Amino acid sequence: EEFDGTCSRAANMMAGSTLWDGISTVPFVQFALINYLKWAALPAAVGISLGLMLLSNVAGRLGVNRSAGKGLIANTGLSLFILLSLAKTLLSGVGFDILVNQDGITREYASKVLANQLEKSQLKLEELQSLKNPKLLNYQNSCEPLKALLPNIDKTLEPAKWESVYVQAFGTYAQQESVRGLTNDQVIKKYGGVNQIPGVCKRADMQLALDLKQADKMQANIASWNSKVGTVPPLQLLQSEFPEVFKSEFKITDEGQVEIRSGQQVVGEAFLQFFDKLQDPEKIFQLGISLFWMVVSLILSVLATILLWALSRNKEMKWS
Repeated sequence: EEFDGTCSRAANMMAGSTLWDGISTVPFVQFALINYLKWAALPAAVGISLGLMLLSNVAGRLGVNRSAGKGLIANTGLSLFILLSLAKTLLSGVGFDILVNQDGITREYASKVLANQLEKSQLKLEELQSLKNPKLLNYQNSCEPLKALLPNIDKTLEPAKWESVYVQAFGTYAQQESVRGLTNDQVIKKYGGVNQIPGVCKRADMQLALDLKQADKMQANIASWNSKVGTVPPLQLLQSEFPEVFKSEFKITDEGQVEIRSGQQVVGEAFLQFFDKLQDPEKIFQLGISLFWMVVSLILSVLATILLWALSRNKEMKWS
């Protein structure tokens, strides 16, 4: 009876450990599959979680049978149980965080997306202000050789060659007269884009004017955005100032909740956020119940492994 009680305690500890991990495995697998399986992701996640529980329990049962000739099987079973327990323990906190803290994960991801957009805007502003826009550089690199070539051509002796180079650089006189007095926007509308304006040097001048105008506008926008950071929630700021980015990264449910659009992104962000906080003494306690869930998972896994290993060494178990 005492030996039966020992076996029951080991079995219960093993089952409790796998069940505890199984609960937090479901949301992890569900969100990893939701973009592919849609409504079927939850049943699939439950099935996979149950399958891993059964596999762990079978591995644990094989791990205690060290009767004659079964040593290798027992070692393999116990090793498999340990590996599965370790993997599920590492993911248990992440899975439980997805289960109870999806709103928090979304808000932190929104902060990251917003910071990325502000950084991109600042880099674009620096590119425009330093006149390093690739389109502008391309036009200027095509223009400068033509401008340098014109003075070296004798207009009297080679009028056709001089006119050909001039037209490439500035367009014909008729084309220049047709846009005299028009604004930049009107010229672009007339030709259907900067790249269609006659004369590569005229395109360079137009692109330069556009870049400087865009730089002034972007500088004002960046100042406005920075003034709102910290006072306006990142999700709200993204929705109002970067609507295309908001639409590509987030979705609004029928209940009005904002969620990360991609299930894989939810899993990835939950993983990154959880382990970033786990390594930061100032943020570790922000994990709250998710950290508690992971610690309990670790304790249960270690105890179950020790009990199974000790039971496999028991003479009564070998005789049974």
